[in-house]
Amino acid sequence: MTRALIAIGVNTYDHVNALGAAEHDATVVFNELIKPHVGAYEPAFSRLLLSPTLAEVRLAVEEVVLGGVQFDELTFFFAGHGMIQPVGFYMAMRDTRLDRATATAFSLSELFAQIAEASPAQTNVILDACFSGGLAADLSMLTRPETSGYVGSPAVTLLAMSARNQEANEYVDGGVGTSALLDCITGRALVREDVGSLELFDIAQVVIQRVRRSGDQNPVLSALNVHRRSQFCRNPLFQASSQSALRKWEPRAFLDAVEPVLASHPHDPLDLIADVERLFGHLIGKADESRDVFKGAELRATAAIALLPYASIHPQISRWLLSQLESLIGVIHRALDEAVEAFEAEKFAMLAGPGGMANLYLLPIRLSKVLGWTGAAFHLGRLIGREAEFPRDKFKRLLDLIVERYRLSLASISDAQAPYLALALTAIAALDLREEGEAILSPLFNSYVECKARIAATSIEPSRIFAYMLARLTDSFAEVQGQVAQPNELGTVYLLAAPLFDLTDVFDEAMSELDHVTINAFVADDHTLFALETIDDGENNPFTIGHYIWRIDDLLQHFPPHAFVQPTDPSVAGGAILASLIFPDRVPWFVFERSIS
Repeated sequence: MTRALIAIGVNTYDHVNALGAAEHDATVVFNELIKPHVGAYEPAFSRLLLSPTLAEVRLAVEEVVLGGVQFDELTFFFAGHGMIQPVGFYMAMRDTRLDRATATAFSLSELFAQIAEASPAQTNVILDACFSGGLAADLSMLTRPETSGYVGSPAVTLLAMSARNQEANEYVDGGVGTSALLDCITGRALVREDVGSLELFDIAQVVIQRVRRSGDQNPVLSALNVHRRSQFCRNPLFQASSQSALRKWEPRAFLDAVEPVLASHPHDPLDLIADVERLFGHLIGKADESRDVFKGAELRATAAIALLPYASIHPQISRWLLSQLESLIGVIHRALDEAVEAFEAEKFAMLAGPGGMANLYLLPIRLSKVLGWTGAAFHLGRLIGREAEFPRDKFKRLLDLIVERYRLSLASISDAQAPYLALALTAIAALDLREEGEAILSPLFNSYVECKARIAATSIEPSRIFAYMLARLTDSFAEVQGQVAQPNELGTVYLLAAPLFDLTDVFDEAMSELDHVTINAFVADDHTLFALETIDDGENNPFTIGHYIWRIDDLLQHFPPHAFVQPTDPSVAGGAILASLIFPDRVPWFVFERSIS
């Protein structure tokens, strides 16, 4: 595809008041769109003109538009003074005189005449100038019977950043309209995520909405002879396909991509919600169709925690989060039903692939994850007053099946099990399933003691998992020290859970086998930040067994009491629980609150 860009910005005028940001706007737009991965406009056919004379503009436009090249996409951008004359809209150049505007300014009709002659497949015209919406008279150049309605007639999309009777406002660092345009081009503002490239018509919808919110300025959009999708620029937020995105699903990378979009308008709660629903909606629909019964829950949870940082700022977002918790509870309940059915139909339903060493590592984590998500549904229901609806009997059946068929896989393998088991064990205790809870916790703790707490770090490199499992088998960890969780939070979960199942005395006796092992509890100060990759507001609380800590009672005495305090906003508490499920390197210690008390 052959693509050309002309960007003009005029700050300096010989006979008109100077402007401050027009050259900057033209430069930034040009530099972005010329990038191969953004606009892919070809430098050989493109021009950046800063405070040019009328003659320089006419020469550049003629060279590009009438230079004998048939363009697939031609984009013209202007930032500067604009004016309405009886015969149309004019753009003021450096040597323009207001008393001779029709002779010394560049006419939009003149540009349109050359476009009509050259007939590029698609032309985009963007005017960030005062009164630029007054271009009706100029459009007649493109709407004549001899230039309209035929195959190959020039398609033109025009975005004027102000109405016919309005000025175009500026920020210190750029025009209001151009700033909104750049947000769309760079992905700071969501346009759509289902197509690989964006039309100017797509972008204009978002620009109009954002500029209108900024004050007394109303952009105008026009489109003529449009008969196919064009490619103004590439879409930075495009998901190649829902199925592909699900196969490559990585929550942290997705949230990192979404965060700049949300951060671009943090004070607009309804827009924040709309952005998240648009970004995640199609993926959630596809996830619900997948064979992984918990995939839909994971997608919904990730969508919810995308807005967790805004929950304490906007009541609308807090209410939306609560509605998401309610929806998630239903999804997890259905997933529990399917999991039990699968377990009953196939004895080894939890095994994946050909088995072998992979299942030795992954199966214990997978079991913890199923228990954790199910336990989370109980805690979420408690937060919104629906705990009585939790399917206790179905959960009990799941626990019985796991103990019956996977007892040897109830093993402590990774610190990533910590949040899942914290949620599961506290839910089991609250549901008065103490016998089942003891049957789950005992083999897990025994495994922890047997390996002397040398469990894998949450961040273990996949290529080192085999070496770690070999170290477990040979009791030789020298080669994998960097892959072991030191300290770990899984041990803290076990010791806090022991009193819930009357296992305190048993665990106290076993703690002598863990002498010098350091366990930890990271306690966040602000749970609205619980989904961030790095949580700065909080503190680590390490406890070394054999150093002030000999018994579980010693741990409880030294444990920070505020760690057990649940956030007062249930949407924040629920969001923190979801964050621990999606990113299992953090534990919401407040789920132990009622149990410990």
